[in-house]
Amino acid sequence: MKHTYADSHPPLLSPRDVDFLLYEWLDVGALCDRPRYGEHSIESFDSVLDLAAEIAVKRFAPHFKTGDAQEPSVNPDGTVTTLSEAKEALSAVGAAGLLAGEFDHDIDGYQLPYVVSRAAFAWLQAANIGSAAYLGLTLGNAHLLAAFGDKEQIDTWVR
Repeated sequence: MKHTYADSHPPLLSPRDVDFLLYEWLDVGALCDRPRYGEHSIESFDSVLDLAAEIAVKRFAPHFKTGDAQEPSVNPDGTVTTLSEAKEALSAVGAAGLLAGEFDHDIDGYQLPYVVSRAAFAWLQAANIGSAAYLGLTLGNAHLLAAFGDKEQIDTWVR
């Protein structure tokens, strides 16, 4: 596989190791033969991984030390202040559609195999686990609502 992010940035993870795990050991390309993932290909999986790696390098990695030094704080009025860089990084993930990756088409997801979605998020976690943790909480809540929420909750909070 040829990954564009490895050309211009030192990788946070080894692209070769990710490729080995996904394509050689786990053979995720074979999932494309299943009706659920039939619209996908190794190329679409690589595109998702490239996008996640690029966001990790450009948006998450630059503030990982700052995030440790400037922890979130609760203000007297009950609001919480976090790093503006973290908000920008998290917004970039949402804007790129990566949060929708593993969700079903019927709730506006991309219906990626879970293993590919997790591999994409591994890039974000490698770059900045503190900021990536917010995504984990968000995805956990979205999965809970997708499984047990009513239509209004899904339409409001999951899509």
